[in-house]
Amino acid sequence: MAVIQIKEIAKSRDGEARNDGSTRWRRVCRVYCNDPDDNGATVVAAVSATSGFTPSDSFPGDATAYPKSYRPTQEHEMLIWLCEIEYSNDDENPLNEPAELKVSGQLFSEVMVVDANGDPVLNSAGDPFIDPPIEKDRARGLITFTKNTATPPAWVFSLQNSLNLAGFTIWGGAISVGASKAKFREPEITGPHERNGTTYYTVSGTIEVDDNGWDANVLDAGWRQKSGSDRVAIVNADGSEPQQPVPLDGSGGVLANPSAASAVILTFERYLPTSWSSLVALLV
Repeated sequence: MAVIQIKEIAKSRDGEARNDGSTRWRRVCRVYCNDPDDNGATVVAAVSATSGFTPSDSFPGDATAYPKSYRPTQEHEMLIWLCEIEYSNDDENPLNEPAELKVSGQLFSEVMVVDANGDPVLNSAGDPFIDPPIEKDRARGLITFTKNTATPPAWVFSLQNSLNLAGFTIWGGAISVGASKAKFREPEITGPHERNGTTYYTVSGTIEVDDNGWDANVLDAGWRQKSGSDRVAIVNADGSEPQQPVPLDGSGGVLANPSAASAVILTFERYLPTSWSSLVALLV
């Protein structure tokens, strides 16, 4: 039970080239077998393994088109088959599909600790606005992505709430994100899926981008001050308790004559940067 000869039929090639750049081509082979019980599976196995007709052999004259299907048909003679080989330049492997990206924005409100010039927001007495606080609108960029992978990339969960150690770009450099300006959140993996004989998983996630960075800037103010190794309640000169947090000097003492020029702003790291090389690789 075997195929003894495979021969392409002369002048059997045809096809089409479309305006969208896609191509479709066809070749026909005559296949000779030596057993009446040889079947279509036998024919396809032999043709697809023969040099010049394998799935990795492109159509003559079109290096972008590869075999997409093999269609065997038995002729009147029991031992002779025809096998049509259909070629296309469509890439039907889900693992070769580019990432699906979406860029949008997110608007929210936040308390103003400093104004647009970087000066602390204080009233004329040098005290912070507490009730009500002064707020401002802020906007952040959002990059959402979906990408097919051969295996479930469980490592994406270890990058949650981390910042990008190095800058990166998307869409071939059309959008650039500086180092430590992006935060990764909400990864999701679904699967396994199967399409065109390929098993794959789909990973998606959201990246927040803030050009102002992610550090927390707060006014150094409170209800207590340092006294040696102790912390004691702050009282006014008349012995009364202050009605709102009192600006401090950055060392735990009460700030004398606080003003926008002398107020101390403390900075804290909310998130730590880490390598995003594997994550960035999903964005192409």
